[in-house]
Amino acid sequence: MFLEIRFTLADVGDPGRSDAKQMIDYFSSRLNPTATIEMQSQAAVFLRAEGLSGLPYLEPLLSRRREVDLSREDLTNAQVNLTGLGALSMGTIRGLVPFNQEERLHTAIANWICDGTNAKSLDVSGYCICALGEIGSRFNPIIEKLGNIVVSPLRQKENATITERACALRMLNRLDQSTIHAFKTTDAWKELCKTFEIWLANEPRDR
Repeated sequence: MFLEIRFTLADVGDPGRSDAKQMIDYFSSRLNPTATIEMQSQAAVFLRAEGLSGLPYLEPLLSRRREVDLSREDLTNAQVNLTGLGALSMGTIRGLVPFNQEERLHTAIANWICDGTNAKSLDVSGYCICALGEIGSRFNPIIEKLGNIVVSPLRQKENATITERACALRMLNRLDQSTIHAFKTTDAWKELCKTFEIWLANEPRDR
């Protein structure tokens, strides 16, 4: 479903998390509006590993991601990485602290990722679905969005084996297990079970 990351640390230099100033310079310069989208996308991907140290960079990352038109299907690799993998970075870091729906940035991130699940690009929408599970909050708009995806029809060109609605069901189970029983008769439930069967069948066995 998702694109591979087309670059490595060797391509851009290690941000060097042991050096706080180097880390600040790295993310500040690459999440700047004047940076190229390739540089912005690299920072969006690597930010996920920074944990709580990445909190100051969530707002500039959100601003950069809003500059990408998600109504287009033909996004570049850099645009997909900035928006899709950037959503995973934001969801992961946001999930490390208690969610406060009264906090403007908290709700802005959650709402943007919810909107990102409607992206024309299947790669971006898939990453955003996973990012909602990373936030780790029972924020009503997130639960409602995932529930709506679970009962939605398959999208055109979607992978019929690993579907977005099955992924949404798995994220919903992560956030609020009490809600998933209502979806036991859905196609998403069957698809998720089939996905687990495939994973188990391909799991390495000890010899």
